[in-house]
Amino acid sequence: MLETLRVFTFWTLALLAFEDPENSPFGDLLDLSHRQKVASELNTAFLGEDQEVPISKLAYLLKFILWAQDELDKKKVKYPRMVDLATATIDDPK
Repeated sequence: MLETLRVFTFWTLALLAFEDPENSPFGDLLDLSHRQKVASELNTAFLGEDQEVPISKLAYLLKFILWAQDELDKKKVKYPRMVDLATATIDDPK
């Protein structure tokens, strides 16, 4: 499950590298049907039976965001950077 999540998150972040993400190789990720599927899967994961699991999955996702941003920074890619994880504040690329 985590590997699948990692792959889909990578593909989603790859959209940031394209000026026109809808027409990119990953453009199908922006389709409404795919977005609804992802939302449903996230809700299922976060609202699972074990009350401690959602916290660790959320922490994992936050760490993944930080890792992905670091990778994009290393490659000098301009992207909307999340500057505050607590409020999800995003800074537009310059």
